[in-house]
Amino acid sequence: DNKVLIELSGPYAKILYAGKQYHFADNLVKALSEYKLPVKKQDLEINIIAFSNGCLDLKSLPIQPTSLDLDLYYNDEFKAVDSMIRERLNTQNDKGIILLHGVPGTGKTTYLRHLVGSLQKKVLFLSPSVAGNLMNPEFIDLLIDNPNAILVIEDAENIMMDRKLNSGSSVSNLLNLSDGLLSDCLNVQIICTFNS
Repeated sequence: DNKVLIELSGPYAKILYAGKQYHFADNLVKALSEYKLPVKKQDLEINIIAFSNGCLDLKSLPIQPTSLDLDLYYNDEFKAVDSMIRERLNTQNDKGIILLHGVPGTGKTTYLRHLVGSLQKKVLFLSPSVAGNLMNPEFIDLLIDNPNAILVIEDAENIMMDRKLNSGSSVSNLLNLSDGLLSDCLNVQIICTFNS
C-alpha cells in the first residue's frame, strides 16, 4: 500500500512517496541513515596549477604534515606573526597578500608546509613559470571555480618586478587579484616567497 521510489545516486539517496505518508518516509530515512558511510578524514593536499592540453588544470598532490617548533627555528617575534597569518588565512571571504622573504635555507618552504597543515581552505600552488597567466580568462575561471582559496607562489622574484617598468607585469596582476575589483568577487589570498 505504501508506494515508494528510492533513487540512489552517488553520495545521496532520494525518496519519493505518494500522498501524505510523512511518518512512513521519516522512518524510512532513519532506517537508511544507519547505512551511511562514515565521512573520510581528508588528507592534507596541495593543488598544483599546471598546463594540461593547452588549458590550466588542478592536480591534487598529498603532502605530509610538518611539525615545527617555531621557538627553536625562528626569531622571537615570529610566533606572533605566525598567529596573525593563521588567523587571517583561516578567515572566510578574505583577501590580501602575505610576503615571506629570506635567503635560501631560512625555512620559508618548511614554514609553508607547516602552515598548510593548519589551514581550512584549498591551497593552490602556482609556479613562477605559470604566474604570467594571472589575468588570463582561464586563470580567473579556475579561481571562480575555487572560491576562498589560498594561492601560493614560491620563489616569486621573477614576478616581483617594479610595475613602473612594465605596466602589464605580474605584480600588477597580483595586486588586482588581492586588492582590486576582482578581489571582492574571488576572495583569494596570496602567499609569495622570495629569496632577495
